[in-house]
Amino acid sequence: MDLSRWSFDPVILLGTALAAVLYARGWRQLKRRKTASAVYFGVGLGLILIALCSPVGTYDQQLFSAHMTEHLLLALGAAPLLLLGKPMVPLLLGLPRQERRGAASLFKGLTAVGPRTAVAMYAATFALWHLPVLYDLAQGQTPVHYLEHVMFFGTALLFWYPVIHPDGGPRRLPKIAGVLYFALPMLEGTLIGALFTFAARPLYATYSSIDDQQLAGLIMWIPGGLVYAAAVLALLTSALREEERACRTAEADLAAVTRDDAVLFENA
Repeated sequence: MDLSRWSFDPVILLGTALAAVLYARGWRQLKRRKTASAVYFGVGLGLILIALCSPVGTYDQQLFSAHMTEHLLLALGAAPLLLLGKPMVPLLLGLPRQERRGAASLFKGLTAVGPRTAVAMYAATFALWHLPVLYDLAQGQTPVHYLEHVMFFGTALLFWYPVIHPDGGPRRLPKIAGVLYFALPMLEGTLIGALFTFAARPLYATYSSIDDQQLAGLIMWIPGGLVYAAAVLALLTSALREEERACRTAEADLAAVTRDDAVLFENA
């Protein structure tokens, strides 16, 4: 792989540049600006460029492993990082005033998708686009190829939304339920990754190298699984911390009540 081969797709460049400008305009208008959110959003946009314009995207038609990396960067890297940037309010503020109402309605419609529907759409997208007939059909700079990327990225945003709550509001999925939420995509990624890794022959007409196919399977299986595992660990850690804080508060309240009862008993 020649690391100097970047493909500067004008659609991708213009799209990421527009998102960056709108976010920056809106972020500057916020009274409580959080640098961490802006960093997350910027890194998420950077991963989109790496996935689609770097040698990863340039070689996605020659190397199955590059194509797999491209998909994981979009779905497991860029999507959650963009949502961690809490983009809804900054993007709306960055738009001209007359355009905000329509964009707000669009955001509201997209975020109305429930967790069960979101995870089902996400898992179904990964399963369907890895069928040989569709995967081979999506090769080349064709409308089908772009549709594949849009579906991977769009369903990934819907999938991550319930556990990241990018609008800054209350979490739509409880943390313990969020742990179970990741079970289906983790299992799916493991099964598909294992299929590619242990298959005795190439499964796609586009990619003829069995070694490259095995590498693609390992990429989906191990790094992809680690992302889900890290999300589960983060949710468990946060839930345990909340439980610990709740226990300390209850203990403090009980101690206060006990002291008050002791004072009343002494004064009786």
